[in-house]
Amino acid sequence: MPEPVFFLSHFRIKEGQLDFVRQLTSEAATRLQAEKPRTVLFLSYLDTDGGTISFLHAFADAESMDLHVVG
Repeated sequence: MPEPVFFLSHFRIKEGQLDFVRQLTSEAATRLQAEKPRTVLFLSYLDTDGGTISFLHAFADAESMDLHVVG
């Protein structure tokens, strides 16, 4: 049985760029739904001071993650 795969990444946000990052994150989520249907989950977390954003991706299996990173 295939095992699920989770991918977690963290990024610092440059001062004054928080609104831009929020916009990009929203656009990325919309694109992922349309273009990467095997990405089971895409969540973003913004820390309390707005200086770091983290993304959690979940995939049903390794092949799904491989397809996610293509292109």
